Formats: sequence, C-alpha cells, structure tokens
Amino acid sequence: MWDNIRKTLYIIFAIYTAIILFIIYKNIEFPFSFQFILGYLVIILLLFIDLIITVFFSVRKLKSTIIRKMIFRFITSFFVIWSLTVLLVYLTKGELRITDKIFSSIAISFGSTFGSLLFENKKVINKYK
Repeated sequence: MWDNIRKTLYIIFAIYTAIILFIIYKNIEFPFSFQFILGYLVIILLLFIDLIITVFFSVRKLKSTIIRKMIFRFITSFFVIWSLTVLLVYLTKGELRITDKIFSSIAISFGSTFGSLLFENKKVINKYK
C-alpha cells in the first residue's frame, strides 16, 4: 500500500511540476494560481516527509557499525561543505557570516550520505565495510 501512495505522490508531483512550469513560463495570472503553488509546496513537503521516513526505516535495518560510519561521514561532510561556503562568502563579499547556509549544508550532506539508502541497501552496506 505504501508503494502505491509513493507512486501516486510522484505522479502528482510530475503533473504539478509541468503545470507550475507552464504557469511561470507563460506568466499566467488566474485566480487559482496561488492555490496551485500552495498545493505544489504541499506535495514537495509530503515527498520530503516520505524521504525522511524511508531513510529512517532503512537505517534501522543496518548494523550499528555501518550507522556510525554513515553518521561520521554526514558530520564531516557537513563541516566541510559549511566551512567552504563560509570561506567562499568571506572571500567574495568580505563578510564573515558563520550562520549562513547551515541548512543547505545539512541538506546536501544528508542527501549525499543517506540518499543512497533510497535505492539499494546492498551497495550501501558494501560501501561502508
């Protein structure tokens, strides 16, 4: 049943994406365009929640040593991405903002570390051994 819900969400996401891109490209202003964009954001939020739940259940099936290695990789990649972003902003704009881009760094490191769990668990297990 969960797979059917997931497939339905992906189909609705694809349809919404096509409609939203058409609305933006043609600059169409009709009374329901704002509701369409809100619906699109709800679909994106539901897909994000599905991603988090899927990763959580996939991580629960792994051994603790593999989980520790994945968390260590997540933390190190977060600090590397975040520090490079802060350094780049400092070098280009001359401003030192330490709190900038924390959430994007977390998202990128989360996706690069745990994103492979969505597709194949065997490759993930072999990667961290």
